[in-house]
Amino acid sequence: MKSQNILLTIWLFALFPFIALPGVAKDFGVAGHQFEIIEQDFMEVIFAKTKSFDLSKFNKKIQDQTKKYVERPTPVEAIRKANENKEFFYEPIYVLEKYIRDHQNNLIHGAGTKVNTLEYFPLREALIFIDGDDESQVKLALNLHKKLDEKLKIILVKGEPLKLQRNEKKWIYFDQAGFMTSKLGISEVPALVTQDNLRLKINIMAENL
Repeated sequence: MKSQNILLTIWLFALFPFIALPGVAKDFGVAGHQFEIIEQDFMEVIFAKTKSFDLSKFNKKIQDQTKKYVERPTPVEAIRKANENKEFFYEPIYVLEKYIRDHQNNLIHGAGTKVNTLEYFPLREALIFIDGDDESQVKLALNLHKKLDEKLKIILVKGEPLKLQRNEKKWIYFDQAGFMTSKLGISEVPALVTQDNLRLKINIMAENL
């Protein structure tokens, strides 16, 4: 038993060389420099930061950034200028996740039913997606807008929509985050979107520039 206690003591010292065991602790004094620990009151730090914070300057910065973004939104990525005419179609099919009922609780469509949204929401105006920094595309869009009796929405994927709107006195839109172009599969501009029965026809109009 005594030998086992000796072995255990040796094992403890080997594993934990700095462990303080009764009767073996020793004061080795203090080595090196000593520094006083100073703790600044948390609220003092907060108040100091608040005093140095210029609220009017911060508000001005936010206003400038917001105005800059509104005037020139982030361009839609992966959209390039077309170099040849193309035509393709998009069928807006939506699969219902829930049952659709009328105001009298009569079943209209069951879950899983495929619905073509153009049956209920036809495209009342054509759409044209353009690069607002390309003068030839802007000119094409404005000419089409006039030709179609203004039944055309001009949508930028790049440029300054508000500036163009002020200059031309027409509503100009912007495809925020590329939501519409990605949905329609548009990667080149100018692209004209019109309705063809229950499909959307997309014409890439390179030769019209």
